[in-house]
Amino acid sequence: MRGVVILVFAACDAGRAAPAPSPAPGSGATLDPSGPSGPESRLVEIFDPAIVGKLAPRPVVAGDYAMALDLTFESFVTMELKIESRVTGALQLGLAADGAATACLAVRATDGSSGDYHYQPPEKRTPYHEQTSTTVQVMTGRWKRTGKLVTIDFTAVGYRTCDPARAEPASRPVVALTCVATDATAKLPAGALACEQPSDTTGLGMPMAKPGPGPFPPAQDRPRGVHVVLAPGGLHVKVEQDSHATSPRFTFAPGAVAIDPKTYEPPPRKKP
Repeated sequence: MRGVVILVFAACDAGRAAPAPSPAPGSGATLDPSGPSGPESRLVEIFDPAIVGKLAPRPVVAGDYAMALDLTFESFVTMELKIESRVTGALQLGLAADGAATACLAVRATDGSSGDYHYQPPEKRTPYHEQTSTTVQVMTGRWKRTGKLVTIDFTAVGYRTCDPARAEPASRPVVALTCVATDATAKLPAGALACEQPSDTTGLGMPMAKPGPGPFPPAQDRPRGVHVVLAPGGLHVKVEQDSHATSPRFTFAPGAVAIDPKTYEPPPRKKP
């Protein structure tokens, strides 16, 4: 029988992402042929073109952006130990013309495992067990431009709600994002934001950076990273990695993003 531990925050319905924002005059300018320059160049170089396509920076404009994540992962750490994960969630981001920033974040993560690192006879083998956590929070803060680069700092947070009026100042920064907008790529729609976090504070971050030298190590844990992508009108990000893969496979599809409170309710507890 599966043992389940549930840590739950109530959810809220933030609705659908708003239509694509109207670009500011001149915001459709593409990258100079000489290549990216200015403060956005480092961020452009980090993202792997094989995952998101070749980024062509353009000015970030005020408007509504969103992404939804659906991740599935499984791996045999050893011949005797199997781990698996499922993460679903969404991030809705609003950038106002006056510099105000709001966001609703919802995440549901389930991590499970069965077996042991070393061989055990059937009667001593560790059965499958899993842990699920869910969270919903509203965040408010400010955003500012530096060239084509945007920094977003959320300094107030409210839990169990997506109502910005219920966000309260936090003792330390809640979430920080550094983003660049891009023209349409082979994977992303026009106006999409490619963002980096100092750490995966959203719980939705994925490893979208260029791979380092050498072979990929065996998968010992579900994909985790500091990169997120959002788009006007919404973007659905599907990440899959099975027991035969050493790196995740990404699929991007434009579409409205909603945060449904029922998605973040705990499953019914099983009777002993």
